[in-house]
Amino acid sequence: MPSSRIPAAGRVSTRSLLSVLSGLSDPRSRRGRRYGLVPLVAAGIAATLAGATSDVAVAAWLSDQDAATAAALGFPDQRRTPEASVFRRLFARLDPVVLDTVIGLWMWTTTVVTGRRVIALDGKTVQGARRAGAATPHLVAAFDHLRGVVVG
Repeated sequence: MPSSRIPAAGRVSTRSLLSVLSGLSDPRSRRGRRYGLVPLVAAGIAATLAGATSDVAVAAWLSDQDAATAAALGFPDQRRTPEASVFRRLFARLDPVVLDTVIGLWMWTTTVVTGRRVIALDGKTVQGARRAGAATPHLVAAFDHLRGVVVG
């Protein structure tokens, strides 16, 4: 059972997500590929937004979706969805900095409420991290209230 109160299908704009993800380079070798990079990453993001917290949960979420949702994510044959090992191997090979940048770009370009982007900022000064002659480090987070995620 997902921990999210709102199903991912209502939160994910698949068309813009898929177009932003098309800029990723595929780290897998050409041999043995059955599924495209963009559908796999899009399914991983959608499942995570729905509350999936593991590769097994992502694969289970995708296999539970109706044919229209699976097709929108790039899986036209609902009976042939990837297993958890496909997601595990792919996300282990993807560059996390590049993936974070691409997802952040998608979040910034799709979060608009009545013509305005609504982002809450929160910052903290790290206690006990002050060094002689150096600035105290600060942590800042940007939270998207519409999607309920940290965007940066």
